[in-house]
Amino acid sequence: MNNPKAIQSVEQLKEEACETSDFFIALNGGIRSSKSILFDEGIFYIHNDIDESEEELTEKELFSVSNIGTAINKKAFFKY
Repeated sequence: MNNPKAIQSVEQLKEEACETSDFFIALNGGIRSSKSILFDEGIFYIHNDIDESEEELTEKELFSVSNIGTAINKKAFFKY
């Protein structure tokens, strides 16, 4: 597998998710929370691999409803 690419901003996430792509949040102990994300027309379409749940979130909701915004700020969000 290639080295994961750090996602350092929401703008970068928008660019990287213009097609459905695989991402992960790096958690303690080397555990990963994997997600497939597509950004289209102002909405992030997120599929959470761990429980097969789906979310449709705005940029603001990445920081309030999801832990993706926090992971980006903590430099713990990556593209596979």
